[in-house]
Order: sequence, then C-alpha cells, then structure tokens
Amino acid sequence: MLIPLRHENMEGRRWPVISIALVLLNLSIFLATRGQIDTENPRRAEVRAHLLLLAAMHPELSQPPHVEALVTKFRTENPGTWKEAQSQSRDVADAWDARIRLMEDQGRSLSNLALGKGIRFKAASYWLLPIWLLMEIFSGAIFGQHSGVAHWAHVGGFLFGAVVALGLRYSGLEQKANAAIEAKVTWTADPLLVQATEQMEHGKLDEAIASLKALVAAKPDSVEGYTLLSQVH
Repeated sequence: MLIPLRHENMEGRRWPVISIALVLLNLSIFLATRGQIDTENPRRAEVRAHLLLLAAMHPELSQPPHVEALVTKFRTENPGTWKEAQSQSRDVADAWDARIRLMEDQGRSLSNLALGKGIRFKAASYWLLPIWLLMEIFSGAIFGQHSGVAHWAHVGGFLFGAVVALGLRYSGLEQKANAAIEAKVTWTADPLLVQATEQMEHGKLDEAIASLKALVAAKPDSVEGYTLLSQVH
C-alpha cells in the first residue's frame, strides 16, 4: 500500500474544499440513513444480524416468510458487498487526487505499509500515478468477485480526474487561480516607500521625508513608513 506523505514544489496554497465537502456530504448521508439509534431491543438486532449472516453463507437453506422478507429488504437496501457499498463514495474524491500537473517532475515522499513497518522513498508523480493505476486495474481484475467495485471506482475516478486536470490546465482557470493566490500571499512594497528608500540612498532626505509623510498620511498603519521617517529625522 502506497500512502503519499508530502508533495514538493506545491503551488496550490488553499484548503482542499472539494474533498472536504465530499467527506462531509458522505458523513451526513451516512448519519441520516444509518446513524440513527435503533429504538428496538438490541437483542432483536443481534438476532437479525445472525439471520442475515446465515442466509449469506447458506443460500440453499429454506427460509420462513418473515426471514425471507428481511433478507430481501437488506439486499435491496444494500446491493453488493460491504466493501462495494463503502467504496463508491470515493470515486469522485479520487478524481481530485489525480489533479497534478501532467508530465512534471513533482517529487512525492511515500510510505509503503506493505513492507512491515514501512519505508519512505521519493519518486516522481508521473511514475507513481500510472503504477497505482495499474495496481488498481490488476486488483480489480483479480479480486473482482469480492471488492471489484472498490478498485474500478478508483480507476474511474482517476480517469475522470485526468480529464478535469487537462480541462483546468488548458482552459486557463488554473493560471487565474494561481495569480489570484499570488496576489493575496505575495508582499509588495508601496510605491511611495520604494521611492523614499531610493531618495534616501541618493541623499535626497527632504524629498524622502515628503514621500514618507505622504505615505503615512495615506496609510496611517504603515509601520515601515513610520520606521523610515524616524530614521531620517
């Protein structure tokens, strides 16, 4: 099992709001449909669980009408295996995991839990993601009868994510988002502050004082302006 630990040269500096929203949505749906407290006797719930297990392990046995109705209702509400039911909510989330810059050497530090305590290593994303995709295809083909939906959902999510990544890259939306982020997180000096600094370097102190006074008048909270003004005086 490969688990990404960190990502080098990361350009996005924002919360994964889409993945978080999907997790919260799935959690809300689960709590609304399965999280309510059973008002019936817990002993009866345990008996129903035993009946369902018995029906699953021995389908050849004849069942009373009420047991058959219970099994039919359970199968209708929960088609497939438990792993299949749990995994289908991850296909869209996996789509956004596939959003990398295609064919760029972005290193990832990963841990392989399959090798005992796990080892850490670095590899490029354009090598790891195809390997992971082949692993999911192989697992889906080999274990298709037990957990095939889980693996094929990951494959579908990856392919969908690749399409979305290409769309974001060639539509210009990614560049616009990065530009907006850079504008918010990048510090730029005020033009008056730059002008006053240059004037001080050239010995034009009176002009520098005038520029700094104009700066603090326009921006009373400018710490740099007051600091330089005190140095000039």
